[in-house]
Amino acid sequence: WGEDCFSECMKALDLSDPEVNKITDAGWEPLLAERKRQIQEKDLQLPENFDPEMKKLAIEITKDATNDYDKAVAIQNYLKENNIYCKDVAKPPEGMDAVSYFLFESREGYCTHFASAMTLLCRAAGIPARYVEGIYCNYEKKEENKYLILGSDAHAWTEVYIENFGFLTFDATPGYDATYADWEKHERKGGPVLAQNVMPQKETEKVKPQTAVVREAPLKKRI
Repeated sequence: WGEDCFSECMKALDLSDPEVNKITDAGWEPLLAERKRQIQEKDLQLPENFDPEMKKLAIEITKDATNDYDKAVAIQNYLKENNIYCKDVAKPPEGMDAVSYFLFESREGYCTHFASAMTLLCRAAGIPARYVEGIYCNYEKKEENKYLILGSDAHAWTEVYIENFGFLTFDATPGYDATYADWEKHERKGGPVLAQNVMPQKETEKVKPQTAVVREAPLKKRI
């Protein structure tokens, strides 16, 4: 995760040597340090009544990881492998935190639960993270240069800050994935979007971890 790795990543984006040198120049260090400070101040915040058991869980999950990226992957995998995707979830008992109930009691939830849990666990592990809501769009399917977006395509995921790389997308919901799409292929320019054509089974069914249905099909109802 040092300067050499960062420079290689910049070159992989087909940037010229002068462009890479400008980005990695020492003159950027104060700006990057200030940006890091601002991100940590905002995206490491935890509620005043934060469950200490969640802190213990975050430490346990990430104990074998040696960098923030591997810690985030470990948290994502833990949530995918130990919790069930389900839209019909019970409400937590009165006075109990919803994320704590999801992690330690019900172990069932939909995207909002998984994204909230990943965001809080990352923060508890000392990794800046933010909760994101948007859509899960199938860019392969379009008509007359338009994409059909439905309310049922709403989704939630987590963006994790990795120093020298910025915010990277992680999706802890079973049956979903997050990746950097080929924007040129989709006639677009921009940043990361969610991977396509991966969805849970019918929303009325409980989906066991890692049993997502992968289909080449138009968008279906999903969260």
